[in-house]
Amino acid sequence: MLNKKQRDCNDITVPHDHEGVTNDNLLIRGISRVHIVNHRVSSAAFKSSSDPYKGMSIDLGQINDARSYNTGNYVGAVKLLAAIPRDKELLVGYDPLPSNDAHGQIWRYDGTVKNITGGQANYMKRNSEWHVEIIDVALS
Repeated sequence: MLNKKQRDCNDITVPHDHEGVTNDNLLIRGISRVHIVNHRVSSAAFKSSSDPYKGMSIDLGQINDARSYNTGNYVGAVKLLAAIPRDKELLVGYDPLPSNDAHGQIWRYDGTVKNITGGQANYMKRNSEWHVEIIDVALS
């Protein structure tokens, strides 16, 4: 079991590179309809969110890789190794939610909050593969 990390005064997990998430662990990213453009997954699916630390939500496959990604907001999912974002100096952390104990985040953080760059997003996209395939949608 992974230990939870420090939270800030607003109860938001502080960006960190979790020692319990090894480079060979799978990360799963849900894909919603807004991430599909012209029958392709957009690199926007791998960009920062609007949360205060600009993280990208993922699920840690080592905790739960059986979650359904073709219901609710998601129409499919991709997977990548934790080594991939780390190759581009991104942090991979554990950020459990009350509704999802497998939740994690990928951050671009060196003491300063930064958005994931287009190059980093494209690198993660190129090095991902389907976890739950979306019919008639290309990943590359």
